[in-house]
Amino acid sequence: MKRLFSFSFILLLLVAIAPVQAATYINEDMLHVESPISGDTYAAGGKVMFDEAVNGDLIVAGGDISINDRVDEDLMIAGGQIRVRGSVGDDIRIAGGEIEIGGNVRGDVIVFGGRVEILDGVTISGDLVVSGGDVTMNGTVLGKTTINAGTAYFGGATSGDVTVVAKNLTVDPSARIRGNVSYWTDTTMTETENIFGDTVTGTITFMDDAAPLSEREVHTGLAAALGIIFAASTVYSILATLLIIAIAILCTRTYFTDGVSYLASGVWLNAFYGLMYFIATPIIAALFLVTLIGIPVGAIILALYAITIALTKPLTAILLTKYWEQTKRPKKAKPLGNWHLIFLSLCVFVGMKVLSFVPIVGWLAVFFAICASYGALLRTEYAKFLKVR
Repeated sequence: MKRLFSFSFILLLLVAIAPVQAATYINEDMLHVESPISGDTYAAGGKVMFDEAVNGDLIVAGGDISINDRVDEDLMIAGGQIRVRGSVGDDIRIAGGEIEIGGNVRGDVIVFGGRVEILDGVTISGDLVVSGGDVTMNGTVLGKTTINAGTAYFGGATSGDVTVVAKNLTVDPSARIRGNVSYWTDTTMTETENIFGDTVTGTITFMDDAAPLSEREVHTGLAAALGIIFAASTVYSILATLLIIAIAILCTRTYFTDGVSYLASGVWLNAFYGLMYFIATPIIAALFLVTLIGIPVGAIILALYAITIALTKPLTAILLTKYWEQTKRPKKAKPLGNWHLIFLSLCVFVGMKVLSFVPIVGWLAVFFAICASYGALLRTEYAKFLKVR
């Protein structure tokens, strides 16, 4: 009955994350993608950098985000500083503090940010909709263009109609607007006509009832957008971690118990072993990769290393929970069941994530816990190896 319940619980978790079951999900504090990814991808981290193509949709949440290669389908981003330098095969939707778009887009572009810049040489095949505090548009838009900003600079070209609402509006003499223009600005009608000059092929219409977004509205809207995406990313991260922890606990018997015995024997020694593992493994893999016959071995080592890096916090949370259970609880206390261990481990994981937001002290504490835990687990693996060799 317990096994049936365990299987049902894991199945329920799999169903809960089914909308992205064919996707790649990455959640790291520092994320650097250097290999092509097939399928839809969901990524979150403090600093995120994609240097290879994504063959599908890409959804990213983070502090500092750089997309340096192509995205074949939709691109959705929420972050602080955002740079999109690769081409996008469909639509772009971005909410951020500072946003820079430097790659061609085959669909629509919808952007909400504090400072937004569309670079020279960029071609947007669909419509452009921008709301922000400071907007600079130097690209080419084949569809309609809508800008609502405190300060707007227009130096690009458009084939469709343009709607601009900006307290301060500047139009470069080299700009080309082939459609009609509807606008609102603080300047008078005569001054505005002089600003547009001969850049407009169609008609120019002043909108009396329009007004730009206030700074407070920009900040409120941006905070709401970032909050929604951050909350969704956090919920999914917790569900995915819960699944990993459940599988690790339910599919092992004495593995983490043995790890606790090594962890209790010397925390600093285990931390040293763990640190050496994180430093030496990439070096060993690189030594194999420099020889032709060693490439398969080096690739396998790197793949296993990447998996262990992705599992650092969940495995550390489990081991710390088992350590507390075996060394800090009263000896006469009833042993915790698997489900208690699972949810307590999840709480430890969340605590580690929160602690990692504390500069320097928090980072060092989490890193030390990970090194000590991995050192103990490595000693456990080595002891098992000696028994079966």
